[in-house]
Amino acid sequence: MIDFHQFKGSTKSAEPTIPRIPASQNLSSSYLNFGEGQRTPDRTLRNRKRPVSEDGEHLGTHDVDSDRPDDEGTSQPQKKKQKTIEVPLKCIIPPALAFPKSAYAGFVPSTPPYSERSILREILPEEEKRTNVSSEEGEDFFEADLEEFSIYRAHKSHRGNKQKRVEEAPLSNELVSLHEINEWTVSYFYLDGLICDGDHKRYVQGVPFKLLSIGNYGALDRPTVGSNIWIQSLEGQKSGIWYRLKTPTSEYRRYHELFLWMADLAKHVIDFLSMDSRITLNNFREDFYDWLQRLYGSDMQVGQWLKRNGRKDFRGILASQANFLFCQAIQVDKKLNRHPLWSEIHPRFLNAVREHVEQRAEPEMFALSKEASETVSRRKTTVTPYVYDCFRHLPWAKFLYCQTPSFGDAPPYNNTAGQALTTERPQGCSTVRSAPKNHIVQNEISIGDVIALPRDKLSAWKTTDTDWYGYVQSIKDTKIGCTLGVLWLYRPSDTQCLQMRFPFANELFLSDHCNCGDSPILVQDVVRKPRVAFFCGPDATSVDFFVRQRYVQGDGAWETLEESDFTCDCQKKKAPAPYSTGDTLLVKFGKSLEPVAFVEDCPNNMAGTVKVRRLLRKNRDLGFVDAAPNELVITNRCETVLRTGIYRRCHVRVYTEMDNKHRRIPPPYDRQGMGDFYYISSQALEEDISTMKPITRPLPLPLNQGWDPLAVSVDPPMQGLDIFCGGGNLGRGLEEGGAVHCKWAVDWYNEAIHTYKANLKDHESTILFYGSVNDYLTQALQGKGGTAVAQRGQVEFLAAGNPCQGFSLANMNKGNDRSLFNASMVASVVAFVDFYRPKYALMENVKGMAIGSDTNNVMAQVICAFVGMGYQVRTIALDAWNFGSPQSRSRIFISIAAAGLTPLPEPPHTHSHPSSVMGASLGRTANGLHTSSRYTTLTPFEYITTDQATRDLPRTDARTSCIPYPGHRMPRPLSTLSRVRILSIPRFPRGGTFITAFNKGYMPQAQIDDFDWSNSIRTRKGSKSWQRVKRNALMPTVMTDARPYDGICGTCLHWDEDRLLTMMEIRRGQGYPDDEVIVGSGPEQWKIIGNSVARPVALALGMSLRTAWLANHTRLQAVTDKVKAASLKVVNGWMSDQPGLRQRLAIIGGDAASNRWGATAMLQRLKTALTPSKPLAPVGPNFAMKTSPITSVSPGVPATGKTDDPHKGQPGDRPTCKSHYLESSSREPPKNGAPHASPSNPVLLVGQRFPKY
Repeated sequence: MIDFHQFKGSTKSAEPTIPRIPASQNLSSSYLNFGEGQRTPDRTLRNRKRPVSEDGEHLGTHDVDSDRPDDEGTSQPQKKKQKTIEVPLKCIIPPALAFPKSAYAGFVPSTPPYSERSILREILPEEEKRTNVSSEEGEDFFEADLEEFSIYRAHKSHRGNKQKRVEEAPLSNELVSLHEINEWTVSYFYLDGLICDGDHKRYVQGVPFKLLSIGNYGALDRPTVGSNIWIQSLEGQKSGIWYRLKTPTSEYRRYHELFLWMADLAKHVIDFLSMDSRITLNNFREDFYDWLQRLYGSDMQVGQWLKRNGRKDFRGILASQANFLFCQAIQVDKKLNRHPLWSEIHPRFLNAVREHVEQRAEPEMFALSKEASETVSRRKTTVTPYVYDCFRHLPWAKFLYCQTPSFGDAPPYNNTAGQALTTERPQGCSTVRSAPKNHIVQNEISIGDVIALPRDKLSAWKTTDTDWYGYVQSIKDTKIGCTLGVLWLYRPSDTQCLQMRFPFANELFLSDHCNCGDSPILVQDVVRKPRVAFFCGPDATSVDFFVRQRYVQGDGAWETLEESDFTCDCQKKKAPAPYSTGDTLLVKFGKSLEPVAFVEDCPNNMAGTVKVRRLLRKNRDLGFVDAAPNELVITNRCETVLRTGIYRRCHVRVYTEMDNKHRRIPPPYDRQGMGDFYYISSQALEEDISTMKPITRPLPLPLNQGWDPLAVSVDPPMQGLDIFCGGGNLGRGLEEGGAVHCKWAVDWYNEAIHTYKANLKDHESTILFYGSVNDYLTQALQGKGGTAVAQRGQVEFLAAGNPCQGFSLANMNKGNDRSLFNASMVASVVAFVDFYRPKYALMENVKGMAIGSDTNNVMAQVICAFVGMGYQVRTIALDAWNFGSPQSRSRIFISIAAAGLTPLPEPPHTHSHPSSVMGASLGRTANGLHTSSRYTTLTPFEYITTDQATRDLPRTDARTSCIPYPGHRMPRPLSTLSRVRILSIPRFPRGGTFITAFNKGYMPQAQIDDFDWSNSIRTRKGSKSWQRVKRNALMPTVMTDARPYDGICGTCLHWDEDRLLTMMEIRRGQGYPDDEVIVGSGPEQWKIIGNSVARPVALALGMSLRTAWLANHTRLQAVTDKVKAASLKVVNGWMSDQPGLRQRLAIIGGDAASNRWGATAMLQRLKTALTPSKPLAPVGPNFAMKTSPITSVSPGVPATGKTDDPHKGQPGDRPTCKSHYLESSSREPPKNGAPHASPSNPVLLVGQRFPKY
């Protein structure tokens, strides 16, 4: 056996060495042998023995590629003990023929073949006699019957391989359905069959033809085209003879049956279009089906025809067969070529969304880009001045164009570019002056002071600041002296901002990191007291620092500063969550979470317990295999569980069995449990739970139903702008949460923006912009664009999935100009936020964006820009498999919320991790701890494998269209050489590649000669070139193209069938619902799918947005209640006698009624009206607030020193003043009773983030 490592060092300039294998190992002497083919080990007729694990076929290998920038501290999977079992071979399914029998060697027809010309000469006189007799009846053409026919493509050859050897082009000689005759690359089809004229039957072979005629168009009284299908050969055109199609051969039957269905589709569609010129694609969602039912409701043929589609929606099949339908329509009526339907679905006529071309562009808007062997001029990325200043030091800054807003006579812009969002404190800014260390005594430090401490050089913090800062939250007299309890204040470099450019050098963040449990801090170790302004922004004067946000180090999140943040979590008591009878919850049962209904608290006076009613899963618990995983059955079974076993709430709604049977369960309840959505259609209230009945109304037991997505919301959703929208998978997933409606969508990709349009239920409610985001933002900055461009003040939510090519780990040339240009588009997202200043925004990209040093990290710079604007920011890394996607796909999401609004919580996991998944994070902060780390928790469902997500799809060789699943076909055809190559790659063990097949001697010599051995990535150990997907594992990350030859992204072969993955299979991987439409050719559709955000992840984020959105309403209600109480002169328990208070409260109440989104402003105004001036925090009984003269610190200039925040929960690395403050070797257990965790000793805790320090 030849070792493939010998080719690793080959270069392109050197002549590659082609390995040769002995003839005894060559399994096929010719790669064009279509006879018995090669016999590989997985095709043996004996019982197979293969290793499996306890849980099935998945062996726990590292199937999930964690493209993490930081692979330290990962959790290694535990290897499972393998065993060998006997797998009986039940049957063999012979493959259907893909070529006509005449293409195989040794074929002998049943009758001697004749030339078509001789047959036509024989039958033409007879046809002329019949025509003369029947001419009065209107027959004006000759016809003959065609039986036992097969139709196939022409033979084509091309030189497509490296050795310049002639090989067959894709689809050469293959059988083909007649509806593909109008494809652009088709010149002729060929037929074999019997030409019948009366009792005379003559066999012909290889007859070329290109004309197809279908009858019964426009005849509404005829429900089908029937047998009125003719073709005309080239020879028949000369004599005017047509062949009526009768009976196909057995090998061609499946192709012809498909065409008959397509012919009836063409008839019905053309008849429908002829009724009204205003019909659009949206009318084929249900109107087309209803029209057919009214017209042919009692016809059995139409009923069977409709049944094959499987749903009312015909949009998908229309989009996939747009060219055939168009060609048939214009043959019937030339006027139909101008029908608006084609502009929505036909790949050559997509213009339903008008393209916006930038009319005026200045020369400075363009930059030269060196790409491949040419230099091209590219439009620079438009950014605002604030954003340009944030990103101008990065390598791709040459592609940024700085544009200042110019609004003309428009109203002044309230939030100018770069202006920070701040929250004003009602009692003003609290400042404390600094003093020399020897002047600070015990009674000069009070609760509420900010103190400076010398940096501990032995700490884990890697910053170089001389001082650390802390907020004094407690003062105690102890035996060793007066000790201080502090909350540490962080500098930006102590957070995920790293050492990147931060807009304000004097901004600090109050952290959630306290010194509780650490070695004590003594008063005499305080260096000085800097002047710090809380609840103020960059415009604060005569201070050293300002603080407007809180930094939550465990979550890597910034939150608006509130009064409660000045007390650490160690000193707060968390009240138990209140539940009402009938609330639906997820509760721990064994090793999973189960949905239950709350019954009562503390049953039988048992403290800490709750009584719940079980909601059993119809599929798993009761054995109904056809039931959805999230379909529940309400029962009388009650159990008592610990309150600590309640994890979270879930959504459960009741629907009828007819709703369930006819697929009327609305999203997101129809998404298999994604987003914690369940539904009930049955009840089992008897003692025998197997006895089920349809659910009754009113409900037999108390049940507080979840959110109803079909109900009209009292509060309209936020208006959203979806930039880089692609096919809309992210935007529609967010919309399914009910908190936002994407009123504007922008993308430059024609097929993608038309896909977005095709899935809109209301085309008037969304304004689509087909053009560049740079042009869009330029027009917005100039106050132009009319209704096509959102104006300032209109956008409440912004979604952005900017290009990832500049950061993707699959890109091996990130330093070239094209990659740098793509990377610069990340600044466009920040510029959109800076201009529009939405209430919420969500940004998505690959994890490669977090790769980089502390001084060259794009993600950190994006965070700096958002935090500098005053936004609350949270960065999270989400794995698609945790939310119901059967795909190994990890992405970064950066969510922001305006000051005072409730930020988006991290969406909870609904599906588990595979056993092979390792730990991952988005890097480290200054204290060396991981940020946004992957964690484990209990979930309601196990992760979904590739097989589970696709097992309902029919088997296919991807050569014919699949009527119920139009996308169940390969993106492009394969050449014969490629098909034989796939055939040679074994199915077992799973995940076979070209290299593994070659090493085992399965590859024919022709395949070895054709392989690119000079490419070291494709030939190395672990190469993924021509790799089969693992059936019982996660699908690999869906890329933008099917590249089986690629050594990194070549895992796109089916696990059992000898073909590429189909577009329907990768749609399942990305979570696209089956009824949604994707417009364009096969490769274009694959690209749209690969560029999308996984739909389950988008839905989970949409529900998080809904949670935050509803919390804002709850906060507003609290404000309204407080105003109502104050209007009765009762404020916080004291009677108000202040003059004018009632009038001020009335004004605030009016604001609350007119603007429900002004919750933050109303809270602050309410505090100003109700709260007298007071110190920042309660002053201790024995200490008075004092100030000292300022020393060596200028107003507005930060004092020397730096806030350092060590990781919470690990006292040994917390910042301390001196070396003797370091904790002793004996660590106290954390207050929550959890085991200690450290970078060197990670601990996975159920329900807790990993690692959590």
